[in-house]
Amino acid sequence: MRTQSGAARGNFLTRPLQQAPVSPPTFSILLVPAAPPPGPAGAAALPTTRTAACSRPCGGSRRRRARVRAVVGVAGAERRGGRAPGERFRVLWPLRLTSVCLRWRDFTGILFGKRIMEVLRPQLIKIGGRIYRKNPIQEQTYQHEEDDEDFYQGFMECAEEPCDAYEVVQTQQGFRCTVKAPSLLYKHIVGKRGDTRKKLEVETKTSISIPKPGQEGEIVITGQHRSGVISARTRIDVLLLTFRRKQPFTHFLAFFLNEVEVQERFLKFQEEVLEKCSMDHGVDGTIFQNPKKLHLTIGMLVLLSEQEIQQTCEMLQQCKEEFIDNICGGKPLEVEMAGIEYMNDDPGMVDVLYAKVHMKDGSNRLQELVDRVLERFQASGLIVKEWNSVKLHATVMNTLFRKDPNAEGRYNLYTADGKYFFKERESFDGRNVLKLFENFYFGTLKLNSIHISQRFTVDSFGNYASCGQIDFS
Repeated sequence: MRTQSGAARGNFLTRPLQQAPVSPPTFSILLVPAAPPPGPAGAAALPTTRTAACSRPCGGSRRRRARVRAVVGVAGAERRGGRAPGERFRVLWPLRLTSVCLRWRDFTGILFGKRIMEVLRPQLIKIGGRIYRKNPIQEQTYQHEEDDEDFYQGFMECAEEPCDAYEVVQTQQGFRCTVKAPSLLYKHIVGKRGDTRKKLEVETKTSISIPKPGQEGEIVITGQHRSGVISARTRIDVLLLTFRRKQPFTHFLAFFLNEVEVQERFLKFQEEVLEKCSMDHGVDGTIFQNPKKLHLTIGMLVLLSEQEIQQTCEMLQQCKEEFIDNICGGKPLEVEMAGIEYMNDDPGMVDVLYAKVHMKDGSNRLQELVDRVLERFQASGLIVKEWNSVKLHATVMNTLFRKDPNAEGRYNLYTADGKYFFKERESFDGRNVLKLFENFYFGTLKLNSIHISQRFTVDSFGNYASCGQIDFS
């Protein structure tokens, strides 16, 4: 990974040209600079057409020409794989080739979809005021100890530049810096047989002290040179952040929607759906939510220690003092749970059906509140940024419940030891359900608390166990 610079990049637009009436069909790409040369000379400057395999000079160095040809070849292969065999692509007007290379990822993503964009637009990680690029690694399973060494090789290009955001203390022996981390992640810094820590120490010329497994404490980095200590700290932060993201979610912020009236109406909804739609493919009693666990999720959390749970409680209290009291006015929010909608784009193959939740007075206060809470937790790093806004919904039917009544939607991605797995699910035909119950009324609620709920736990009322909460009134 290397630091992303703020250097200016060429601003190119793209549009597909008309398909030529030849066989096999040819799809063309036009690269147009946002600010073409002024006057007639600009229009006359168009060079002749050059195909992806063209070897004639087209401006720029040989390396740049080769890069353009290679990327076009990959794009052509992507299109040939699913459409018409023999399709090819040609590049028109490869002007300012350096800028074309820098901006190539923009239009390839538009034309050829997410698969190429994952490579050309890698994930960015913000650490200590700097932004680092995380190169994608294709994997299906993750063995946390066996793969540590290989993973280390893949990302250690990053963090070679000093960063002033870290607190480095000068001592008589040199320099010292500490890192707070939950003990569950220590093994990823140590690596198999200690190889990861040894490589870190050798390459940064530092000494790294890590508490023993099961013991909470700080990782201590010492070294003769300040730049080496900072480099080791940055690399450790990247390791911690990467492996933290591989941990399964442990908690979530949510409103509970399990008032008696809503539970009764939900059971009525379930009864009527099974009565009228049980003949539809995939519709049966196993895919309905437990009425005692109805909730509205604000965001998912990975909390790996009691200290992190306490930090979350403090952050939630800060939100209450800074803006929640203003939005709520010291009173519960009166909302309605009415109408149903589905998550995916095909009503004939639905995996998740949810009830819509909105303010009774028609205002936007609930959406504003949850969005601001999400933003605050994302800024603190407690919630990974995936969306800019919360989708207000209460899941009522989920095909994951068919095989596992305790499943919790799309969040079951990693096991406790960091292994990725995929759950097969049998979709259901939701067209009749949507038609007959589109405006089903589940009831009115007063939202007065945000809970820090722990996954896979049950309290005495049959709901998720709460590790902390704030009340509006």
